[in-house]
Amino acid sequence: MDRWTKRVFQKELRGESGCEHQTNYRLIYMHLGDNWLTVSWALSRSEEIGRTINLLATNEDQKRLLENLVQYFDSNGKVEIEMYKGERAITIDEYFISSMIFHFKKFKGSKTKMAWKENKNKIICYQFDGRYMAHLKNPPEADMPKLTSFLSDYKFVKIGLPQITKPAGVPAGTGQFLNEDINTICKSELFIGIDSGMSYVSISTGIPCFIIEYNFPLLYVGEKGNVICCHGTDDCIKKVKEYLKNRETHG
Repeated sequence: MDRWTKRVFQKELRGESGCEHQTNYRLIYMHLGDNWLTVSWALSRSEEIGRTINLLATNEDQKRLLENLVQYFDSNGKVEIEMYKGERAITIDEYFISSMIFHFKKFKGSKTKMAWKENKNKIICYQFDGRYMAHLKNPPEADMPKLTSFLSDYKFVKIGLPQITKPAGVPAGTGQFLNEDINTICKSELFIGIDSGMSYVSISTGIPCFIIEYNFPLLYVGEKGNVICCHGTDDCIKKVKEYLKNRETHG
């Protein structure tokens, strides 16, 4: 990390405005969730400091993905998305995101245009097939029947559709398919899942999110706002039932 990058990065971590000139942020190619978090942060940060944030994509697929994701957010912030051409830029990677976005209290993620509203549609949406560190963060296969049927009067709907007819390298759940997922999320009463791209999308809609930790720590989510952290399958089921019972009791 060069001196300029280190200075700007440290200022951003302290919540300061960074350099006097426009700051560039270069994204290395990551999963849907990392790109979603970055766009959410950039729009929120832009709105806070009153200037445009430059996001530099690594390749054309990522540029199209970022342009697509921006349209889902309801924000007065502004971001410019360009290809990286060797400009001086802070690299946004997993370390940057975990250090700056969700671990710092100043981060307020942008909300989606299509917002969740409390309902009694008897639908629970879920995702348990994360790709990164799947063997550690996804639930045991033996737990899946219980996780998707523990309330007999509810319909459990999987979100995060398979990758079909999209450019090579573009993560599943993007493009027109993400519209369907967000629509399903907003029709549901709550979301259950693991620390993954669709959990970040769900959090942005405002739906109550029960995020389960198995053998991999929850890096990007914390118990705040509409997020309830759970430790294993049984704890998740217990907390969901308690939430629904309290909602019926207190309205």
